[in-house]
Amino acid sequence: MSVSRFLTCLGFAAWVSVCAAAPEFIWQGLLSLIGHFSRQNIYAIVLIGLILTVFVEPILERAREGRWTPEHRTTRSLLFTAPVAFTFGIIAVGLHECMTAFLGAGHAPPDEGVANAVRLILEWAFIPLAVTLAWFGARLTGRLPLIAAAVAAIWILGIGWYYGWSARDIVMTSLPCIAIIPLGQRYIRRNWHETTFRNLAIGLAGFMLTWQLLALLLQVVLRLAGVTGAPFYALTDLGDDFRFYLGWAIGLVLAPNPVPDRQ
Repeated sequence: MSVSRFLTCLGFAAWVSVCAAAPEFIWQGLLSLIGHFSRQNIYAIVLIGLILTVFVEPILERAREGRWTPEHRTTRSLLFTAPVAFTFGIIAVGLHECMTAFLGAGHAPPDEGVANAVRLILEWAFIPLAVTLAWFGARLTGRLPLIAAAVAAIWILGIGWYYGWSARDIVMTSLPCIAIIPLGQRYIRRNWHETTFRNLAIGLAGFMLTWQLLALLLQVVLRLAGVTGAPFYALTDLGDDFRFYLGWAIGLVLAPNPVPDRQ
């Protein structure tokens, strides 16, 4: 693998891992926003959303396409802009609220707040980074794909230990994430074309739903069997996993396609 290809794969994996962490970051901000929601927040959501949708996003779109020819917006596109602006506004205000909460709103040193925000992002991003890089390892020769998979599996377990997760959290997080390493490698080894990662995103979403249904079913069986201790899979776990895998799947679609055009 050339240096340029390695950097492309590394950049793709980093992009995907940040997307996997983004929903949790936004969610934490929305929880903080709900705690003190006011009319001023509505004004901020509408104003920020409109600026992002009608000013920032069109400039970025034209910059990406390398042209500045304005398109005539139809009534349909204008009506579509309103809910999109509202959604963007909520996300932007949620991000602002999350950073404000981490900065302590004057109750904690700013450096400590930023460090906590970075810690949250890394805690949610390190596992997708390792798994995605292990997927790319499927295109290597010899035993290198197995070594890449083993290193990623050890990395996943190490992340739980490093961040002080409970034994239950380590197991419940590691099992599905380690399971998708060989599945993704097998798919990439047999399919390497422009829709590879889009299909992996769809497969990851399906895997997420299957895992959650099986975990919830097992929780019900344990309760029926009289096991009433700590929950095996709680509703909070359901929400955490949903945000995690959703961001991961979205990242696989949004990140620049690493597959060369000729293939």
